[in-house]
Amino acid sequence: RSHTSAATFRSAQACEGKMRRGLLCLCSATVVSGKIYFSETFGEGWEKRWTVSKWKDAEGTAGKWEATAGKWFSDEAEDTGIQTAQDSRFF
Repeated sequence: RSHTSAATFRSAQACEGKMRRGLLCLCSATVVSGKIYFSETFGEGWEKRWTVSKWKDAEGTAGKWEATAGKWFSDEAEDTGIQTAQDSRFF
């Protein structure tokens, strides 16, 4: 009889622990909202909105930027961003 009572007690403790963890997770979940202060789509005319560094132009080691959606995208216009067009350069 004491063996059954001990098993029931351990089962109740395990269930209580799971409920406590679930309640803790539920209580710690908060509603998050944010305000966007800056957004850039890199669409037409991005070169006019961004200042490209002239730091290494004289040495010929300054890199170029290009607007591209990359190799994998779902919507080319929506997924376009800028990336470095040359390796081993200063940007």
